Amino acid sequence: HSLGALVAFEVAHALRDMGCPPPECLIVSGREGPRVPDFDPPLHGLPDAQFVREMSTRYDGIPQEILNEPDLLAMLLPAMRGDMSASETYEYGHKTRLSCPIVALGGTQDARVGMDELLAWGQETSGTFKTKLFAGGHFFLRPQQAAVMPFVKAKIAEFSKKEARHGLLVDS
Repeated sequence: HSLGALVAFEVAHALRDMGCPPPECLIVSGREGPRVPDFDPPLHGLPDAQFVREMSTRYDGIPQEILNEPDLLAMLLPAMRGDMSASETYEYGHKTRLSCPIVALGGTQDARVGMDELLAWGQETSGTFKTKLFAGGHFFLRPQQAAVMPFVKAKIAEFSKKEARHGLLVDS
């Protein structure tokens, strides 16, 4: 999800570049396609109080339980700042599309990643591309877990069955 979508995308490219078989399917969520530029001012270098405020405003990304515990928040800030730095400094550099299907998930109220941004993932595959929106904001996964998990499982099964019918899967 979010930065994890980029990580999964880069891993799929790295595996392909090493000669490994492509993933059966790449499922990404809460992230615009990797070619979409980010025009928002970066957050990762902001002072702590402003960083926390902006993370809460842009992403609703820090649960209230953590905001209520200053020591815990202070402990988590370096990791959150590191994630934002990786996300905000990412540079797209791929020339060839992945061959695996891509499924892009998003939240209907995500102010940063709308349908246009999700559709940009379609440029990254020569295979099947699908999108699905779930009710909620950037972190729609939390309140929509009961709907998201069966959908993801069904997509994995769908693409696994397609590959199995073509004799590309080997059971050991």
